[in-house]
Amino acid sequence: MSDRYFAKCVCDVMINNKQVILANKINGKWAKIPIECYQVIKYSIENKLPLDNLYDVFTLDEDKKYFEKVIDKIQELGFVSCSIVDEFKLHRINSVTFSPTNRCNLKCDYCCVDSKIENIDYLDTNQIKKAIDNIVKLNPRVLIISGGEPMLRGDFFEILAYTKDKFKSKIILSTNATLIKDSQIDEIINGLHAIEISLDGYDEVSCSNIRGKGIFDKVINTVKLIKSKGLNRISLSLVVGKNNANDVEKFKKLSEVLGVKSIIRNFVSIGRGSENSCRYLEDKLDISYISKDDYKDENSIHANMCKAGVNQLSIDCKGDVYPCPNLEYEDLKMFNILEFEEGILDIILNRDMDIFDRFDNLKPVNIEKCKDCDINAFCSTCPSQMYTLKNDKNMFEANCNKMKKILEPIVW
Repeated sequence: MSDRYFAKCVCDVMINNKQVILANKINGKWAKIPIECYQVIKYSIENKLPLDNLYDVFTLDEDKKYFEKVIDKIQELGFVSCSIVDEFKLHRINSVTFSPTNRCNLKCDYCCVDSKIENIDYLDTNQIKKAIDNIVKLNPRVLIISGGEPMLRGDFFEILAYTKDKFKSKIILSTNATLIKDSQIDEIINGLHAIEISLDGYDEVSCSNIRGKGIFDKVINTVKLIKSKGLNRISLSLVVGKNNANDVEKFKKLSEVLGVKSIIRNFVSIGRGSENSCRYLEDKLDISYISKDDYKDENSIHANMCKAGVNQLSIDCKGDVYPCPNLEYEDLKMFNILEFEEGILDIILNRDMDIFDRFDNLKPVNIEKCKDCDINAFCSTCPSQMYTLKNDKNMFEANCNKMKKILEPIVW
């Protein structure tokens, strides 16, 4: 067996009495171990010793065997390396979301980017093509064409064809599907990896409450036609809050019947959604909706693994690049895709930009008032929520108290 070393750089540590939680920053997995085992792991880190060389620290054979099981377990969770690793680095961007427009023919009240029909398009066709050329240089595994509603652009099909020609990896179209004509389906799906459709309802009434009348039947018919043409990677999404929590199982059942994937997203009070939070949230001080099934047991909880800005990027309708679609704020702007410079990919993957410090400071494990909290790796795991909370003391405290009440009994 090769020497096994603990990868401290991927681990957040929380201590509560004689127990220690190790939370993986990369994959969100975590383990709870006795503090005696953690002290030995810490000793191995400080002295750069393989973990397997330290069994004799324990006097009893049963303790040695238990420690060996702990090492095997944390290896499964991604905490162990065959060599000393001082810094974790991703070697490729996973996904880029590009929104060539922030116009939308709908006006959903939860919209995190405040898309609406009267917004303007900033980039012309040639600039969009240049943006695609530069996205290709970033070499992501997946390119998501989003919006707004991307099909509102008069040059949509020219842009889509150009993207398929230039980008040879996976392309996903994110759309509300209301503008797709039956005669256009072949042109749209040919060469497309998948299509993501927002629906927000399981029938005409539930859908129209959010998206408008007549949309449900139009989208369902389009989904069926797309499937008949051979594209089976289709997802339907529902944003859930207190107003439609009872719709979730029916929505999942509809997706199952249609043979598509269902995506359930909890409402978050950002963008236009912050103006309509009373419809989705039980308390005006909540930052997001939490369903009864979100925190059922240890298996339903993941640690803070957000790598926005490295494993994903978001490009808005002006070409500005941000860590993710929910963090499109001026102080988190990375660069403009039209001003692409050679070497920028290495700079991103090395996290060699000031915005990464600002991004990291949105994580509870790095926030002064949260540093000593024994659930900080599990609380507000989406930095976009913390971006709002940090500017509102009352909301911050309310969410802090709520998450402690929910999480502490489960993790400890």
